[in-house]
Amino acid sequence: MLQAGGKFCMDAECALEIGQELNAIKVVSSSLSKLGKKIVVQFMLFDVENNRTILTDNVVSENIDDLEMVIKRISISIARETPIEKSAEVGAIVKNEEKSLTRRQAKGFAGFSFGYLFPTEGYDGNTEESFTADFRTGYEITNTAVGALFAIRKGFATNVYVSYLMTRKDICPYLGGALGFHWVNHDSGKRGDGFELTASTGLRLFRTYNFQVIINLDYIHTFNDFNDQAIVLTIGLLK
Repeated sequence: MLQAGGKFCMDAECALEIGQELNAIKVVSSSLSKLGKKIVVQFMLFDVENNRTILTDNVVSENIDDLEMVIKRISISIARETPIEKSAEVGAIVKNEEKSLTRRQAKGFAGFSFGYLFPTEGYDGNTEESFTADFRTGYEITNTAVGALFAIRKGFATNVYVSYLMTRKDICPYLGGALGFHWVNHDSGKRGDGFELTASTGLRLFRTYNFQVIINLDYIHTFNDFNDQAIVLTIGLLK
């Protein structure tokens, strides 16, 4: 709801008129109405210079506690000039969406990491660290991340992983594991490839943003003729 000079308005024509009086580029109008225990928030975004409506939408707050998150969602929607349904992000899901819009909570991501592999067993007795890099892709569903990882580390590895994300805050510890296959480079003629089992832990930083910094620590065990085992430490970006 806009007010200027003691005048209230709820329609586009009135909002644009007030915007022109204030010499504004854009104007936002909003209203709250109660529907039983629910609160319905309607909002509109107007382009005063071009005399047009950019966005008009509404969102329902199940209760007063949910209202703060609703306002955050509206702010994201206005800033991006996109419908409210496209502003659903981790930490910004209202209760009615948790019940009915589960699919929207699946957030796709991809990223690149690099670091070092530290052998603890096998690897021809070589205990020196070696460079490693990986590309991972997947989906984040509430407090769970699942996906696939492709890595260059003493050869080539690919696996499928799952992680439990412990919080929805910007600093998010996690635990997880992976199962895949590792082709390890060895000098002898013995079989260097084999299934690989991974235990993981780490941190995701800036989790509520559309990008994240990931610090990952793995313990990997490759079931080959050399019984290769190692610790892998990497840091990277997810988007």
